[in-house]
Amino acid sequence: MPKRSKRNIITNRQLNFTLSPVDLHNEKQMPHNLAHYSIDGTWNQHQSIVLDVLLDRIFKGYYQKHKNIPKSWISPIAIKVYSTFGNALFNPATLAFLNGKPIEAFSIHKGTDVKASEREKYENRLGQKDKTFEQYLETSLDQNSDYQAFLNLMHQNVAFIGRDTVFGISISKLFETYPILGQYGNKLHEHVKKISQTAFKMNYKIKCVAELPQYNSRGYRTAPGKLIDMHYQMANFESIFTVVAHDKDRFTLNFKSALGKMILVNTIILDTDWIPDEVLTLKKNAYFIYKRFVLNRVSGKNPPAQIELWFEDIKTFLDMNWANNSGIYRVINQALDEMRQKGLISDFSSNRNYVRQRQYRLMF
Repeated sequence: MPKRSKRNIITNRQLNFTLSPVDLHNEKQMPHNLAHYSIDGTWNQHQSIVLDVLLDRIFKGYYQKHKNIPKSWISPIAIKVYSTFGNALFNPATLAFLNGKPIEAFSIHKGTDVKASEREKYENRLGQKDKTFEQYLETSLDQNSDYQAFLNLMHQNVAFIGRDTVFGISISKLFETYPILGQYGNKLHEHVKKISQTAFKMNYKIKCVAELPQYNSRGYRTAPGKLIDMHYQMANFESIFTVVAHDKDRFTLNFKSALGKMILVNTIILDTDWIPDEVLTLKKNAYFIYKRFVLNRVSGKNPPAQIELWFEDIKTFLDMNWANNSGIYRVINQALDEMRQKGLISDFSSNRNYVRQRQYRLMF
């Protein structure tokens, strides 16, 4: 079996879990089965690879002043870089507000259930049932100076999130730093443009730093900090970035959307995995199967000797809404065999002992 290369390009974990392949040229309409996921445009392995490279370039740009890239978000270096990007950019209250739940956001901000408290006041009013609770709540919050000040703060945060974050990119330097891009030649900019033209509406999970870790003057951690998962429940389609070409070699990436900013935050805070070069040479189905189902499970210090994958999970993610599963079995076997040939797995087998369900076992 070929020896796998060292992992050297970072990849955004949540995008690996979320972004499913779709090719509108084949008249496929997404989604067939994926919940809370819609796409306006195309998404293929080439767009995904180019996005990985761009995010890797941005990520290393943030950490280039430091000797080593940290291995965890609790590292003082990671916290310093994260803070310079804006550690108040996304927090639980802001996420709840972005999700269209201002009262829930205010409750998080106050540390108490505001709606429950107001309902208790409403129920305790003697002989004053001229309003429904919803009407009472609206009037009460309209007159609540703390709530109005909070809304003003949230609108400022949303406006700040919408500000343009710009990264200048040189195509020639990209080719020099990432030889894998040589397969795209003059079409690289075309793939970047396709990424910018594709929009998504989904539930994107973002890592929120609820509490920053604390360190003393000697560099010892005195408080562990707290990282929590929250979801951005998108109400509208958003692109990851827009692109502006300046000449044949230079272009800028403009991250204006909340989704784009969250992807940057997750990348900077190390919600990431590292991919071997061989993954970037896989064909579409093998590429997406590896990134969605394999990469994160083998990225740790002690990867398992084998993992199990369910046929229905793979079928759904690849958006194969075929009536006959035999063709899908063949596609998956071809994808797994390609991974084996490139040293990403040592072997695989399938198990038919489950009623109406097939399980694949991947060995390492």
